[in-house]
Amino acid sequence: MRCKRSHDLALEAGVIDEQTIESIAAFATALDKMSSPSLPLWFRGVRHAYYDLSPTLYRRSDLTKFAEFSALEQRLLTEFKHRSPPFVGKIPTDELELLFLMQHHSVPTRLLDWTENPFVALFFALEAVRLPETQTDAAVWILNPLLLNKLSLSSYTHEGILSVGDDLLRGYEPMKEPRTPATNPIALYGVHNSQRIVAQRGVFVLSAMNTTPLNKIDFTDAGKGLLRKMTIPVANKKPIFDQLFAMGITDSVLFPDLDGLAREIKTRHGF
Repeated sequence: MRCKRSHDLALEAGVIDEQTIESIAAFATALDKMSSPSLPLWFRGVRHAYYDLSPTLYRRSDLTKFAEFSALEQRLLTEFKHRSPPFVGKIPTDELELLFLMQHHSVPTRLLDWTENPFVALFFALEAVRLPETQTDAAVWILNPLLLNKLSLSSYTHEGILSVGDDLLRGYEPMKEPRTPATNPIALYGVHNSQRIVAQRGVFVLSAMNTTPLNKIDFTDAGKGLLRKMTIPVANKKPIFDQLFAMGITDSVLFPDLDGLAREIKTRHGF
């Protein structure tokens, strides 16, 4: 079953390239055609193909303005900062680093998780086949992070992917003082604050004042090639997931802890 959502309008208009993937072999072939040593690509798997590329903080449907989201972010930061020390020990003093810690523990932030490993993204797109939920087409989004930063930081001479501590991130920090926030999202390497981020080759897109989902931002013709999308039909999801599992892309690899091992054992034994 394929659910129609507004982002399909962008696909139909040819802004975002989309193709259907029915096997791991087709997935690998498509990757081979778009890969290049000089062009890093990032990947994000979504269990429902109609999901937009929006960070969890911006999914509050009762909020619409950046000022409202910014105020909410400050409340979340403050509460997490005050109440988390007994559980995690030392809390980062830098609030951007604190966002990464919050993201790791599923507190809503302006960060959106991506991975440098396409098969990790494919696993996350398909793992819901083990759940008793309504099945829909899944998808893997492909992002050109260099192009995203070129578009979002067009008024600067910067080229490349940002890291925590870069001066250009000032406009993306939580708004704790009056200043001009940045507008469009950027690609950056995160703080490796857990084994999961390392195992999953985790990277991030950080949103700013523009609360529009990344796949709906109009970069005009300059944004051609920014995003691509591979859709996995319902009928092909479980066979591809089983192949991934057999190849060693499993829970204990991506979640190197006891919970990940437990999920993997359950799957191997038919639960």
